[in-house]
Amino acid sequence: MSATTAFGTEQPRGLVEDHNRLTKIIADSLEDAEKPKNRLFTRGSTTRREEQAAHLAWWPAVAINDGTDGFIPLDAVRTTIVEAVLGGLARDVEDLDDSTGVFLGDIRRGVVHLIDWYILREPRLAPALFGEICLDARVRFGLDPKDVGALLRRSLHLDSGLDHQTLNALLDLALPPSAQSPDGL
Repeated sequence: MSATTAFGTEQPRGLVEDHNRLTKIIADSLEDAEKPKNRLFTRGSTTRREEQAAHLAWWPAVAINDGTDGFIPLDAVRTTIVEAVLGGLARDVEDLDDSTGVFLGDIRRGVVHLIDWYILREPRLAPALFGEICLDARVRFGLDPKDVGALLRRSLHLDSGLDHQTLNALLDLALPPSAQSPDGL
């Protein structure tokens, strides 16, 4: 489970692989920047250094967030979010004969933060994420999508780092119609 770093030390293999990928990305970026037509990297002011740093940071940031071959497997993150929310719902409906009148407890803060992280990187996938949660809650537990939509809305408003206006707009667009409350709550 370990590998040798470029510096000759043993570290966790995943860390070494990430470092090697970032090294290649930055080396490629430097090579591109040093071409005569580009000349990004020259001595200069603080502003120039900030521009250079921004340029070097761009491709690693893209690589970290690239859902197809990125450092973070976004499909696995999505599955984890769905299963974490459903796990909480399972606790809520456990020991009940039917799902009507079930009080749905709030989604755990850490899961809400993971939802935030995911939708900030893949906002176009938010409807599929929320739709999957609502559908699976209906199929597995017989929960009304409106109740699940209200739970998502309430939990995100409590613990999300996004402002309420942004959250409302996102949820109005991303929750499936069956999970929308007529009064928008």
